[in-house]
Amino acid sequence: MRIGFLISSARVVRPTWTTAHLAHAALVDQHQVRIMEANDIEVTAQGHLVARTYVLDAPWRAPEPWRSSSPRASWAAAMWS
Repeated sequence: MRIGFLISSARVVRPTWTTAHLAHAALVDQHQVRIMEANDIEVTAQGHLVARTYVLDAPWRAPEPWRSSSPRASWAAAMWS
């Protein structure tokens, strides 16, 4: 399944945010995750809705310095730092 999250800015996502936890849980369950920002969505002249997205297809394992007690937190910290 493809799951999309609409967020205000990918640069400010923190590892403690619910969005990061939900995205990671979806990836662990082998879903495809798309992260999109509101300013990356538009309607074409033909009336189609299009969006530029960040594509996440597998959980990313952070290098040792990023690890914490929570695997989800370390993934999100490394993903959006």
